[in-house]
Amino acid sequence: VEVPGARHVTRSGLVAALREVCPPDVAVTGPDGGPVPDVGAVHRRLADADLYLVANTSRHLRRVQVTPRTRPAAIEVWDARTGAVVRRVPAASIHLTLAPYEAALLVTRPEPAAYDETAGAEPAEPAAEVALGPWTAAIGDAGGVEVRLPHRWEATPGLERFCGTVTYAATFHLDQVPGLLLLDLGDCPPAPDEDPEQRGMRGRSYRAEVLPPVGEVAEVTVNGQRCQVVWAPPYVVDITAASREGANEVRVAVSGLAAHALADDPEVAGRAERANARYGQRFRMQELHLADHGVRSGLLAVPRLRARPATSQPA
Repeated sequence: VEVPGARHVTRSGLVAALREVCPPDVAVTGPDGGPVPDVGAVHRRLADADLYLVANTSRHLRRVQVTPRTRPAAIEVWDARTGAVVRRVPAASIHLTLAPYEAALLVTRPEPAAYDETAGAEPAEPAAEVALGPWTAAIGDAGGVEVRLPHRWEATPGLERFCGTVTYAATFHLDQVPGLLLLDLGDCPPAPDEDPEQRGMRGRSYRAEVLPPVGEVAEVTVNGQRCQVVWAPPYVVDITAASREGANEVRVAVSGLAAHALADDPEVAGRAERANARYGQRFRMQELHLADHGVRSGLLAVPRLRARPATSQPA
């Protein structure tokens, strides 16, 4: 229907005009200012705060800017595991670097008085790298033997089918404890594409298509003090509080999957057959020859120790 005096606009022009009049509840943009399709955000409003869960659903690292429509006085980034405030930015938007499949929890409040005047800005990159090594590996109470990283069990004689925990240890020296000391276990590069018929995946399923630096879970201790358990990106642990001047020891206890034991168990098929004979066909047996397909166990990258001076420590 033609309306006298109406101005014709394109679809893209209409979208831009609507966004100008009514901005999105929360805008997630990339370095070029455009949308980032594989990073999503969910907003929940509480009585005294607004919560935003921002998730990177891709297998690639993403750098984004998040801008809530409410234009808050400041934005807090909370650690989803502990609830601790890891960053507090006195601005209406915030820059985030999200590792593959990483999510961030943002919290805003309507009143500016809720924010500390000394709250730091976005933290700078650590300024220095601390020498770390050599590395040893030990199983149980056995003495450690020196190993070269990356160290994959499946490629190590005697550990090809091992299921359990290997503890890696190294030493480092500090003239003084910095404001922030981070143990970076490594990046998560995208996994190479595979033939779908050879991937070990059948039907509806999910896989994080990255190559983690740890296979599969790592518990980090420094000088006997437990720091953190990591099992998903980013594989970075704050070890500042456990460090001291002089000599220090870091231990990374890596626990692998039980996939090799499952694939090697000759009784599994028999137990499944007996269960079917007694109770009827209640399930379809998995293809156990694919149970440990692509399993990578061990400390699969070379950890780095990075320091930042106390003067740049964020609140």
